[in-house]
Amino acid sequence: MKEKRPSRILDPLTPRQLEVLALTAMGLTNYEIGSLLYISEETVKSHLKYVRLQLVARNRTHALYQALKQGLLSITLLDGTKFPSQESLFGPVDGWNREPEVLLRNLIQDLPKNSQ
Repeated sequence: MKEKRPSRILDPLTPRQLEVLALTAMGLTNYEIGSLLYISEETVKSHLKYVRLQLVARNRTHALYQALKQGLLSITLLDGTKFPSQESLFGPVDGWNREPEVLLRNLIQDLPKNSQ
């Protein structure tokens, strides 16, 4: 029988792993992250691999989504508000339990008709 992977974090992520994930979210390459943090590109890859395993993520984008969902990272918008917040674009925090496709569909439905 195939072993089921856990859906929760096994061990807390280190501040360095969260830093690497946050820089990844900014669109930086592994090389650029390594240069900024004075670590090798291989070390960046190692951090991201561990992050993906701990967050049970398929790729770096999914890892970022999981980190936001679990409250490990937040994004500060241009107006200074934090995302996700208690009342974010997706509604209350419990809205994070829904699938991304449902969230996107709901977000599109809520757009004014002339912007679609």
